[in-house]
Amino acid sequence: MGYFAITSRERSLHLMKAFEEGLRSRGYRVGENVVIEYCFADGEMERLLALATDLVRLGVDIIVSGNNVNTVAAMKATTTIPIVMASSADPVSAGLVASLARPGGKRYRDRPGTQAASNMPSGLSC
Repeated sequence: MGYFAITSRERSLHLMKAFEEGLRSRGYRVGENVVIEYCFADGEMERLLALATDLVRLGVDIIVSGNNVNTVAAMKATTTIPIVMASSADPVSAGLVASLARPGGKRYRDRPGTQAASNMPSGLSC
C-alpha cells in the first residue's frame, strides 16, 4: 500500500505509528503480510501529484491519503487504485465523494476508487 503526505516524515511519525498500530490490530504486520511505501512532500504542495504518480508506478494496491489536497493528487494520478482518505475536513463539499453514507467507491463514476473516512462530527522517490 502507498501512504503519502504533504508534511515531512518527521512531522508524520505520530500518524505513521497510529496507522501501523491500527493495521496491527486487524492482523496486518508491516514487513510480514503488508508493505507500506511512505512518501512525503516535505511541505511542497507541487510535489504531491508526482508522489502519487510514483505510488501508482510502484503498483500499490491501495493509496492512503492524508487530507483533501493529498486525495485530489491521488485522484489525478489514478482512476483504478482505491484511495482511502485518512482525514478530511468535508469530503462531500470538496467534491471528493458523493456522500459520507455512500462515498461511491468504484461505482461513483466521477471519482472512482475513492472511499472516505472523515473526522467530521456525527527527489520524487518515496
